Amino acid sequence: MASEIKVDTISEKTSANGVTIDGVSLKDSKIATANSVDSDAYVDGSIDAAHIASDAVTTAKILNDNVTAAKMADNAVDTAEIADDAVTLAKMDGLARGKIIYGDASGNPAALTVGSNTQVLKSDGTDISWGAAASTYDATPAFWAYLGSDQTVTNEATTTIICGTETFDTDSAYNASNGVFTVPSGEGGTYLFTFSLAFSNTFDDDDRIMVKILTGGGTSHPGNKGLHQHFLLGSQYIYIGNLAFTVPLGVGDTVQLAVENFDDAGTNTASATHTYFAGCKLHNTNS
Repeated sequence: MASEIKVDTISEKTSANGVTIDGVSLKDSKIATANSVDSDAYVDGSIDAAHIASDAVTTAKILNDNVTAAKMADNAVDTAEIADDAVTLAKMDGLARGKIIYGDASGNPAALTVGSNTQVLKSDGTDISWGAAASTYDATPAFWAYLGSDQTVTNEATTTIICGTETFDTDSAYNASNGVFTVPSGEGGTYLFTFSLAFSNTFDDDDRIMVKILTGGGTSHPGNKGLHQHFLLGSQYIYIGNLAFTVPLGVGDTVQLAVENFDDAGTNTASATHTYFAGCKLHNTNS
C-alpha cells in the first residue's frame, strides 16, 4: 500500500532554507534549485508573451524561411536593407510596351508614353520627349540668281557681279541688290557654290579676266580672302561656265561673285546670257 503525506506536514527547518525533496529544493512555494525543471515538464502553450523577456528571442531561435511578409511592418524594408543588384526586372512593376522610365521634374521615376511612328527621342537639355527626326541634309539655305541685264565691268578693278533676279532663295540669305550671300543664324557649315559667267565684248590676246569668289564678314574667312580663277582671253565672246567649289562658313560670313578686268580698251560687259550665281549648304555645324 502506497504511503501518503498529509497536507501541510512538511515544513522548513529555518526561514533561510527550503525543503529538499529528492534533490529539488522548494522555498516559498517556488522551486529554488536552478536548472531543475526540464521543458518536458511544461504544459504545451503554457509560455505566453508575458513570460518571455524583452530581446530574449534572437535570430538564431527563428527557423529558417519562417518569417512571412505578413509578419513584417509596412515599409519595414528600406533601401539600406536591399542589396545592390538585388531587384531584377521580374520584381519591377509592369510597364506598358514601348514606354520608357525617366526622371521627372520632381526627381521621381516616371513613365514616358510611347512615341508615334518614325518619331525619335529628343532632349532639350533638361527633359526628354518624342519628336520628329531632324533632317540630316536638306540643302538649305539655298539660292539661285541670274543676271537680269548686262553689267559693266570696270577695268583694273574688282567688280561684284550682281545677279539681281532670283529664281529661289530659301532663307532670304542672298541680297539681290548687291550680290552678297550672308550665312544666316544657326546655319554655319560647309557650302557649295557654283557660277557661270559670259562676256559679250571683244578682247585682245593680252587681255584677261580674273574671276573671284570673295568670302568674308566672319571668323571663317576674315577680310576679302578670295578663291580665284584666271582666264586669258583673246576672242570676241567668252563663256566661263558651270564652275563649283566648297567652302566652310560661319554665321555672318559672306560670299560674292566678282571679276577683275585687265583690258587695254577699258571696260567690259558681263552678259545676262549664261550668267548666274547659286549656292547651298552641304553640311550643318549650327555655328
